[in-house]
Amino acid sequence: MPNSEFTPDQQQANNSGEPEYSATLRHYLLGEQLGEGGFGQVFQAWDSKLERYVAVKRLKSGEHRSQSRQALHEARAAASLDHPAFVKIYAIEDEEDPPSIVMELIRGKTLRKILHEGPMSEPDARDMLMQLSAAMQVAHASGLVHGDLKPSNIMLDDSGRYRILDFGLALVNDTEVTTSTNQLDPQGTIAYMAPERLMGGALTASADIYALGVIFYEALTGHRPFPERNGLALAAALMQTSSDGWNYPAEISRPLVRLILQMTARTTERRFTSMLALQQALTTEAPVAAASASAINAVMQDENTARIRVFPVRPALTRRILAVFAVVLGLSVTLWAGNHYLNSAGLFERFSESRAMETGLQALQYNDRPGSLKTAEEAFQSVLAHDPNHAAAAAGLSIVNSYRYWFEFSDELYLKKAEASALQAEKLNSSLALSQVAMGLYHYLRHDYDLSLQYYDKAISLDPGTYFAWTLKIATLNALKRHDESLQIATEQLRLHPKQRLFADSIGEIYFQRGDLKAAEKAFRASLDIDPDVVFAYINLSNVLIRQNRIAEAQQILQKGLQIRSSPGLFTNLGNLLFLQGNYVAAADAFRNAVSVDKGDPGDYLGWANLADTLLWLPGERESAMQAYGKARELLKKRMERKPGRYDLISRLALYSARLKLEAEAMSLIEESLKLAPKQADNLFRAGLAYELLGKRALAMQTLQLAIVAGYPKQFIEAEPDLLELRRDPAFGS
Repeated sequence: MPNSEFTPDQQQANNSGEPEYSATLRHYLLGEQLGEGGFGQVFQAWDSKLERYVAVKRLKSGEHRSQSRQALHEARAAASLDHPAFVKIYAIEDEEDPPSIVMELIRGKTLRKILHEGPMSEPDARDMLMQLSAAMQVAHASGLVHGDLKPSNIMLDDSGRYRILDFGLALVNDTEVTTSTNQLDPQGTIAYMAPERLMGGALTASADIYALGVIFYEALTGHRPFPERNGLALAAALMQTSSDGWNYPAEISRPLVRLILQMTARTTERRFTSMLALQQALTTEAPVAAASASAINAVMQDENTARIRVFPVRPALTRRILAVFAVVLGLSVTLWAGNHYLNSAGLFERFSESRAMETGLQALQYNDRPGSLKTAEEAFQSVLAHDPNHAAAAAGLSIVNSYRYWFEFSDELYLKKAEASALQAEKLNSSLALSQVAMGLYHYLRHDYDLSLQYYDKAISLDPGTYFAWTLKIATLNALKRHDESLQIATEQLRLHPKQRLFADSIGEIYFQRGDLKAAEKAFRASLDIDPDVVFAYINLSNVLIRQNRIAEAQQILQKGLQIRSSPGLFTNLGNLLFLQGNYVAAADAFRNAVSVDKGDPGDYLGWANLADTLLWLPGERESAMQAYGKARELLKKRMERKPGRYDLISRLALYSARLKLEAEAMSLIEESLKLAPKQADNLFRAGLAYELLGKRALAMQTLQLAIVAGYPKQFIEAEPDLLELRRDPAFGS
């Protein structure tokens, strides 16, 4: 924004005799127009309520209403950015027509004006790049991409800080809509657009890295690439060459030339992986992997000129490239205007690698939703079908298989598949944070927690905004009983990302493990406030309430969760609650849903066992109960083939065998489980119940008393129908 002054007492009359600020918007007095863009006009204004100067962007109305809605949406997203480099959004006045965005008024000089005065010194240019990359790191971590970084959108304010203007073009993550022609001013946006954007590709964070590289180049040289060309001729020159072909004066230090080459590499794979990686290279000035080793050699061959030659291009090729670019621009405008209609009508669809990755990662974030892992797998597989060497998709697929092993099947096959994909991802791009997360999760599931933490720390150093690494690091610290450390991290991350419910869940789980039920309840309720469409938070909150003997509240929470989304876990918890209350008919219905094909998981042996336990209480259902126990036993034996040596699985199989009167098998399994875990409360309870079912009352009473001493709740023993006769035995209470 221009450096200009306006105060209410400086009323200069125009030709009509009215003061220039007489136009009003609610309590804002509008002054001079500061600029105009694709979305509307920007005015300097006076806020009469808070008595301060502001900038007001009045959006277009009428036929441009859809653009205004987009600008309002993006302003709301930009308002969440917490960094001094970004213009503060004070208010959105959308009750007026046209709507307006009220912003901080920045006073200073644009970088465009500064560079008109000549190139910057290396220290000043480095300081500028460090400030801007730190700010954009925050934006990218929040899922926002600017998409139009250029000197006219950067200002050095009066305090000496660089500010990034006009985040109104910012897009959330990826979009298939390319920039429209009214934004492509010949000497502005085109010069700073990444090659993939010039060819109509999707907008990603890598495009912002490229734009900063061009800005840094211009700051050091005093001119942008190909300063003599404009418009389509400029675009053609940029598409024909790479940054290897730009002019680098001899006075620019070699490390900074290498920095520019990697920032502006022609392909995204050769650029810095994140703004943080850029800052690290800028801080150390260590050699970085350049876009082309031969290009750096060419730069350094002649210390007197240190210039890379631009090779001549055949006129026929130039005409073809210009023609292609013109078509791309025309298609971009068409897609920008009609993309929503075409997609909604089913008339136009194209594959977007970035959108598929976004779909997969979002599905991973909501891995507790039924079908989410399948959605994630399909998304990552679609990316790999287009590009078998896509490291992020391979890493995502590894995480899918790890989650399946962790949450669903406990099948070693999934863990092996997770390892293979993680190794592939790390081989393809070890500097990708998601590759390190995939390796860390694999080692976590192998219980190699120290190695797992090393991978998570590396992922965080590559990309501090990767919530997967933070949440899994917290889980790993919990597994190591380092609760104070994990709580500190989770609390800080929730402060930095108040809309990320995973950190609230983590805090609740930490408090639950520490036995602080009130604090755990508060955290899980906070998670549901952030996002009510989750499963684990309802289950966790209900468990906390049950532990506090607040059964009715727990039931309400589970029923509320089921109103939003069906889940076998929610049905199972609800069934358990209803069972404890003696409502066996309703409990049986809940457990049937838990193992149904459409609402639950028919492959869950515990679900069938729960159903069988409940059916025993209903008259005429004993045969159905035995069938359900048989199903549970069949599924459990298959799992034990893949997971031998687990006491909990062995004791459960012993109980099911006892239910089915398979005495020899049951006794052998009881003995094996008690050798493995002689002091585990749940193991002792199942052994005691199995003894009772087999008619061995003395062993049953002795084992159940040990279970109570070990902490098994008495109320669960009292709720077990097959222990009724044992509880009446005078010897049991003695």
